[in-house]
Amino acid sequence: MNNNFYKYIFAVVVTLIFLGPIYGMIKPVSLDELVDRSDVIAIVDVLAVKNVGTLPSGNEVIANLVSINQPLMGNVAVGERLKLKTFSMEDNAVLKPKTRVLLFLHRVKDYYEVTSGIAGAWPVNDNDVISGYGSGKTIDDVEKSISRKNDSENGKKEPKKPAKTVLSI
Repeated sequence: MNNNFYKYIFAVVVTLIFLGPIYGMIKPVSLDELVDRSDVIAIVDVLAVKNVGTLPSGNEVIANLVSINQPLMGNVAVGERLKLKTFSMEDNAVLKPKTRVLLFLHRVKDYYEVTSGIAGAWPVNDNDVISGYGSGKTIDDVEKSISRKNDSENGKKEPKKPAKTVLSI
């Protein structure tokens, strides 16, 4: 076989090696999508994190207790405590005690889960600067997205522009 054949095979193998990790990456989720999929959005203080079991797949089930610090959306109040479940699997939210996090949550039975895994858990520092998946966003950005959702649910959608008339002669 000629030398070009081996170069071609080498190029294909190298391409597959570099493209392989892309397939496993988490699908980007926009802020508006996170808001739409969530029942509760709040800045919380993480109080406790405890492993409570293992799934048949081997992933751990983790119980998290959080306290609402600043509610942004949903029927929750400052100081209210919520139970969350997270899982020890790739792209899932990992909460740490004594941290502040902006969480996008959806209700499942008598507990909450983080919406869209790691995409729905944004660490917040003492100066209200968001990091992680929400890096570059502000609390004001989140509030505006919530407002857009509320406006659309209340029938206050922006008026559509009239369609362009296509004339054919």
